[in-house]
Amino acid sequence: TTSAGEEVIGTADYMAPEQTLDLTQADQRSDIYSLGITLWFLLIGRPPFQMESLTEKIRAHQVQPLPSLVSLRPDLPVELDRLVATMAAKAPGQRYQSMSEVMAALQHCLALLEQNDSDAASDFYLQQPLRSRQSSAFELDAMSLTRSLDHTANLGQPLANACSRSEE
Repeated sequence: TTSAGEEVIGTADYMAPEQTLDLTQADQRSDIYSLGITLWFLLIGRPPFQMESLTEKIRAHQVQPLPSLVSLRPDLPVELDRLVATMAAKAPGQRYQSMSEVMAALQHCLALLEQNDSDAASDFYLQQPLRSRQSSAFELDAMSLTRSLDHTANLGQPLANACSRSEE
């Protein structure tokens, strides 16, 4: 993304607040924020902040609360809403601090769902792909998401570095 002659690394729809203020402050927690926004997109089918200008989008990521998943999709589990909200917290210190913590939270969320209603959890996580409503070609099921996150957590590096390495 480029704005008024200044380069910003990232895509405004997924960029962590601290990344927009000072690129040197970006770390693995910035990647966790971006992944949380990506999950939000996959579950809702659009970015959470739909402003016209780059400046408005960046500002929204800095100050506007993330819309609740369950307010837009009441069929989603509250636990998943909390997980995504924690991943996309405005302050890096309020997010999960590592991909290992994200993995543990995802596994805990799935265990809670299975404990509360094994049929509903199975239907939601194993049979229904997380799909962007804007692109039926893009599908990501929870099992492959878990495998991807597990691989990234084991690398011990920020998600962006892991992704760029896997493309080589």
